[in-house]
Amino acid sequence: MVKCPKQLHAGCRFRQGFWADGDALNRDRKKGPVMAVQILKASEDYLETMLMMQTKHGYVRSVDVAEHLGVTKPSVTYATKRLRENGYIEMDKDGLITLTDAGMQIASKMLQRHRTLTRFLVSLGVEPETAEEDACKMEHDISDQTFKAICDHARKRMASADETAET
Repeated sequence: MVKCPKQLHAGCRFRQGFWADGDALNRDRKKGPVMAVQILKASEDYLETMLMMQTKHGYVRSVDVAEHLGVTKPSVTYATKRLRENGYIEMDKDGLITLTDAGMQIASKMLQRHRTLTRFLVSLGVEPETAEEDACKMEHDISDQTFKAICDHARKRMASADETAET
């Protein structure tokens, strides 16, 4: 456990991808109660990748997640343990991963942001590979208000382009 780098509130500790708060859910009694107050970028990336794997293959395996994210299998094992403990995923006896409703909600949001931001950056003239990398960084940090403004701007821009093409 390390001290919360963002200083969100007193007594906040950080544990491998999740904020841990003293007056949270009754989980891990030996280490203190745990609640995902703010899910971290890495956890969002894991969930987003799991959704992409599920959509592409119809199933999710830890080895595929590790390969896609360029991390080790033990890293995925640890992350999936934490995601499972916090109710974002479930694993069957064969090790196949399924997103819970809570996990699906986060994964869908991140995937939508990623795709939208990538398309927006490409429309601005950014090379697709760079747009993809930048969108991955941006999707976690921008507010809902900023993301909505980008979406609204992109829609207006597309509508304007359509009107110009029709005349």
